[in-house]
Amino acid sequence: MKSLLTLTLLLLASVCNGQTRGWHSPLLPLIAGDSYEVQVFNEAIKKINASAFEEAIAVLDDAIFYFREQSTLLAYTYAMRGDVYNRLGRSMGDAGVVHQEKGLQDCSLSIRIDSTNRYGVGLKGKVLIDMGRYAEAIYYLDKDIELGTNTLDAESYDSYVNRGFAKRRLGKKKEAFEDYTVAITIAPEKYLAYKNRAALNVDMGDDDSALVDCEKALELDPMDFDLYLTRGGIRQRRKDYDGSIRDFSRIIAIDSTLVEPFYWRGISNYNLRKDSAAIEDFTKVINLDSLSTNCAGAFFYRGILNVNIGNTDDGLRDYNRAVELDPSFELKD
Repeated sequence: MKSLLTLTLLLLASVCNGQTRGWHSPLLPLIAGDSYEVQVFNEAIKKINASAFEEAIAVLDDAIFYFREQSTLLAYTYAMRGDVYNRLGRSMGDAGVVHQEKGLQDCSLSIRIDSTNRYGVGLKGKVLIDMGRYAEAIYYLDKDIELGTNTLDAESYDSYVNRGFAKRRLGKKKEAFEDYTVAITIAPEKYLAYKNRAALNVDMGDDDSALVDCEKALELDPMDFDLYLTRGGIRQRRKDYDGSIRDFSRIIAIDSTLVEPFYWRGISNYNLRKDSAAIEDFTKVINLDSLSTNCAGAFFYRGILNVNIGNTDDGLRDYNRAVELDPSFELKD
């Protein structure tokens, strides 16, 4: 019989290992109880939820010393510290790789202490995904799934989702689709597999299925902006420009620092011939990040619009800047 603490740690592992991006990151749940062990983990969890990663690491450093004779707790503590190092590294961009490597080392220590510790095994796969090492990640995610009691083990949900993500990155779209579908079968009440399968369906040219998955994911979690980008993109391709504008505007209303929704809303406004609104959106893209992947397009379309409204000099400057950033925008005779 697993202890309450161990069961709660398994729940915690599930939250730590999930793939997410959006307006919110799920807060890690606190553990019930008042023992010293529970207090230590809860102190670390509070630091993680506050993005105070270095402070969380300090707490877990002390816990590792305290739990040195308790293999199960020690394995989980190393895994948790590995998760924190990975979070710290991700928050630092390219400069954070050294911390992600420390996260991998902690996951390896966790597995060495207890090779059946699914938190450590699954988390190592997740860290490898975050580092772009997809083939290596699949090895550990395979291993975690094999540790399950059966193919549809509830604890395998995150590894199926993460393995699907890795396979999609490697171009194995059919296998990725199968993994997401298994994850949905395991936990139809969770949104992440629907979200990822929606994006995969878009990749595979199946907007109808993508829209179904996207709508289901939004029903389960309406606070993930990727879903609005996906649905807005589908609506835009179907020439439902007003619908796409609503989706992109939903994101902008929550976070006006993101480039993508302004760019794609600008494209929809451009197609609706709402010139002033489109110029405003493209200008926002340029002001937010003049070197973003969408910036060349913003200069190009703003240039066309400026010419259309009689601002020929401004339009030519925008066009030249677009071609400078991306030569594919050069108009051929």
